[in-house]
Formats: sequence, structure tokens, C-alpha cells
Amino acid sequence: MVTGAWPTTLAVAATALSNMPIWVFTGLAPSIGADLNFGELGLGATAAAFFAAAGLFAVPAGHAVERMGWRRAMIVVSILLIVSFTGMSLAANLAVLVCFLLVGSLGFAFTHPSTGLTLAQTVDLHRRGMAFGLKQAALPLTTLLVGATTPLFLGVNGWRWAFASSAVLSLAFLWAVATEHRRWVFANGTRIPLRTNNHGEPVAPRPRPQPPLMMLAAGAGLGCIATASIGGFLVVYAVSAGLTQTQAGQLLAIGSIVCLMSRLATGWFADRRGRGHLRVVAIMMLAGSLGFLLLAVAYGRPWLLVVAAGLAFGLGWAWNGLFAFAVVHNHPEFPAAATGVVQSVMGMGSAVGPALFGVTVSVASYTGAWTGAAVCLALGAAFMLQGRRLLARAVAAR
Repeated sequence: MVTGAWPTTLAVAATALSNMPIWVFTGLAPSIGADLNFGELGLGATAAAFFAAAGLFAVPAGHAVERMGWRRAMIVVSILLIVSFTGMSLAANLAVLVCFLLVGSLGFAFTHPSTGLTLAQTVDLHRRGMAFGLKQAALPLTTLLVGATTPLFLGVNGWRWAFASSAVLSLAFLWAVATEHRRWVFANGTRIPLRTNNHGEPVAPRPRPQPPLMMLAAGAGLGCIATASIGGFLVVYAVSAGLTQTQAGQLLAIGSIVCLMSRLATGWFADRRGRGHLRVVAIMMLAGSLGFLLLAVAYGRPWLLVVAAGLAFGLGWAWNGLFAFAVVHNHPEFPAAATGVVQSVMGMGSAVGPALFGVTVSVASYTGAWTGAAVCLALGAAFMLQGRRLLARAVAAR
């Protein structure tokens, strides 16, 4: 039986592609705004709408993925992304662009449950942590690629070609998934198939609301309130703190690389540790909150800004991969639906975070905003630990 490598590749590709609608939009926002006549307010509202819609779609998407199986769900993701990218490339105004961006947010909502189910059903348990690390590393990798290729699309209507190119990549992904006919079964019996759908793929029952899962989702949502702000505001803050725009961009790139390596490392260690994943997530969130606190006092201190960004990215933003693995690992009966539940709250946190951060900067200061983000991350760690305790009690009571 062959398991793991190709489905993991598909999961990484799906994760990267599903993030591209929002990252291409924000990366090329100055050019798009100049053509479609919108500014910072339109940019912020559109980005918030993407994450809010993804959060609303996440729970029903998770249940749908459980019913249809991971392969058919990935086909749905690719079709939604093709429609989204094509429509955005042809948009004549911001309203039309937002409508097709929301189609992409629906694809984003389907992606995490489908990729989580993919890895749960096709990757051996002792390699699954690294597989989730690779999947989640696709997020910072996407931001790096978008940043690196932005100069290629800065000409007249260049942003339209960026979306069109993304549509072509999504079409290639659709072909890769649709032509995959091998029958993937549970890896090494680490999960028990409960029933199969019409295509012979195992599916799981619809879960009931569970206090441990809701507690973990709340912790992740609080964490996302903090982490969603650093990508959008670090460069602006760094420039105001004394760095040049080039140096600030390099700082963001370095932070993304640190985050990518950290997600891979935590996945690798998870496979060798075998347990205690949620405790490690809480520790990473707590340590990351120190990075946000250092950002609050790093104004005018470039060396401290580099250290703070490294901590904030390397620990405060790198816990997502291990958390995604822990959710699937602790909810084997319905991995996609459980992922949808937590992704819903995380999406809401990602939508609320930048808005709260921007308001705090306007009303108070960057110091207050970074401090608030640190508090949210620390509270998220507390919720994680409480969710872990509730989960342990639920397991003991079975």
C-alpha cells in the first residue's frame, strides 16, 4: 500500500492556492486600488470580509467534506478557486472583485477540512506531524512567493495577469486531483473507517458540539486575533520605527522564513514526541506573546525589532500547524468537521484582529496595539490548556 507522499503534496498545494486570492489582492493592492479607485479603507474592509466569510463557511464546509470525502472536496476547492481568480482578473470595479474574492473565501473554507481529512486518512501516524507541518508551512511560503513575484505584475493591468496566472495554477491542480485514481485507505489502521460514501471513500458521522473542541477553538481564535495583525502592520510599524521600506520588507521576509522553519520543526518533533501537542501549542503561544510585548517597546530600537519579530513569527505565528495536527489527532472520528469548527473561529479572529489593531493604533498607539495582541495570544494559551484538560477528562470518561 502506498500512502502519504502524493496526497500530502496535494494538501500542500491546496493550502497554498487557497491563500492566494487574499494574498495576491493585498500584495498588489496599490496597483488594484489605483485602477479600481479604492484606498486603505477599501483594502481593510475587503480583507476582513474574506476572513469573516471563510469563518462563516467553515463549519458547513467541514460537514460537507466528511460526507463527500477528501478527493471530491479538493475538486470543489479547485473549481471555486478557478472561478474566483478568473472573475477577479476581469473585475471592472471593487464590488465585482469582492464578490469573486468571496468565492475564493468559500474555497479557503473547504481547504482546511479537506486537507486535514486527506492527511488523517493517507499518512501514517508517525509521519503525520511532519505532514501537517508541511501543509501549514505553505501559508508563509505563499506570502514569500507573492512578495517575490510582485515586481513581475506591476505594469499596466499587471494585477489582472497575476490573478489569471493563479487561475491557470488552479486549473493544473484540478487536473492533478481529477486524474488521481488510486484508492487511498487508512494508513496503518490508525483510524477506523465508520462508513463509506458512494465513491468508496471513508466518511465520518456528523459530530455533536463538544466543550473541549469549543474551548480549543476559542483559544485558536484569540491567537488569530494577534497573529493576523503582524503580517499586515509589521512593515508599516518597522518603517515608522526607523527602518527603510526595503529593510522592513526584508524583516517581513525573514520572519516568514523563521515561521516556515518553525512549523516544519514542530511537526518533525511532534512525530517523535507522540503526545502533549496541545501543551506545546500553549507554550509556543505564551512565548510568542513575549515577542509581541517586545514589539511594543521596540520603537527606535532596530536590533530589538528584529529579535521581537523573530519571536512573534517563530513562535507566536508558528503554532497553527501543530494545532491543526492536534485537532485531527484528538478527533479521529470526524477530523474534517472538527477542523471546520476551529477554522470557523480562527477565521473570525483573523477578520477581527486587523480591525481592532488598526483602531487601537488610531485611538492610542502601536504600543497599545502590540500589547493588546500579546494579551490575546496569552489568553489563547490559557484557553488551550483548559481545552486540553477538558479533552483529557472526556477521554478518561469513555
